[in-house]
Amino acid sequence: MATSMVSLLNPPTYEEVKGGLVQLLYDSGIIGVLNWQTGSVPNALLETEAHTVYQWLQDQTVVVAQGLNSIATGEPLTSLSYEVYQNDRGTGKITIGTLQLTDTAGAGPFQFNGLQVSFRNGLNGTLVYNGTNVVYNLPQNGSVNVTVQSAAPGAVYAQVGIGAINTWARGGLPGVSVTNTSTWLTGATAQAGTDDESDDALRQRNADQWATLGVGSPPPAYAKWAKDADPTAITRVNVLTDLFLLDPGRVDVIIAGAGGAVSPSVVLAAQNNIAPLQVGGTRIPTTARAVVTSATNRTITVSGIIYVQREYNTSAFQSTIALNVGQWAAAQPIGGIISWERLLGVILLPAGVQAGVITNVSNFLPEADVVLDFDEVAVFDITGLTYVSV
Repeated sequence: MATSMVSLLNPPTYEEVKGGLVQLLYDSGIIGVLNWQTGSVPNALLETEAHTVYQWLQDQTVVVAQGLNSIATGEPLTSLSYEVYQNDRGTGKITIGTLQLTDTAGAGPFQFNGLQVSFRNGLNGTLVYNGTNVVYNLPQNGSVNVTVQSAAPGAVYAQVGIGAINTWARGGLPGVSVTNTSTWLTGATAQAGTDDESDDALRQRNADQWATLGVGSPPPAYAKWAKDADPTAITRVNVLTDLFLLDPGRVDVIIAGAGGAVSPSVVLAAQNNIAPLQVGGTRIPTTARAVVTSATNRTITVSGIIYVQREYNTSAFQSTIALNVGQWAAAQPIGGIISWERLLGVILLPAGVQAGVITNVSNFLPEADVVLDFDEVAVFDITGLTYVSV
């Protein structure tokens, strides 16, 4: 009987393997197998064979699993992605930003090279940011902005709250404070760090890519082509093939970025990558017409009173909540449903902060789920949140 995929992915236990060998020997006429004692030579040989077969079946399961996009992991998934789906795993990026140094004690002026200094996120912080090879002049009682780079790739370096990078790690200047202001990641050379592409994200890209490798151009293919036009600016796509019933063949491709609606230039880039003239080209069927538009922002006002343990109620803590809400919003689909309970959960349990820091919430809005239209993307206004120390 042929081996099924289910059996390959669900190997028997060691006890089941040994029991199967015992049954095989018994059926072959070796009735005494039922009486073999632990420690005897026959039983030792039986257990050795059982272990060998069991390990072989386990290895077989691993090999089979790593050939399936839905469950492959790590390096095997990286190889599978390249060889089958023509995808390379994305590598992490470092964070590049600017920190503000201020001569608070009037001990200046100071001149220093950025390579001499490093900073961290608090006294016990583990995130280090190194200066670059630039000579800076800090006037007495004045301030200067210093370009820094994270010591390693990773999104966590860009996710710190405003004011969180406030400690010298190396090369400290007497009487000089350091902080990351609200604009520390907005300069021309600024870059928010990213993690190495996760297994889940790579699997999803493989699934998206698969649609483009065949013929017929199914909806996932349009989504993939749209994102390929500008992967940084286009992070969400909604593809609709039945929006206009009186316009057969029309495919609406609605795009959005992490912050919501995108610019006309981004829309044009996506349109050109799919079908510059909406019809024809090398990608879509001759009977199809692709129309790319930007999603429309739907502002959702978030308000309420947040009660926070006094020692945690800082501007950095509040910035962390704002950052978490923004990241959660960026992951919500175009035309989806915004769950008010999940939104509240993001606020109550901010990443990196222990549970219980926020002791209560009152007068929270919205108080019901928000259903977005097919072309709407949620943008949150959290200026109505008030933080009260308790």
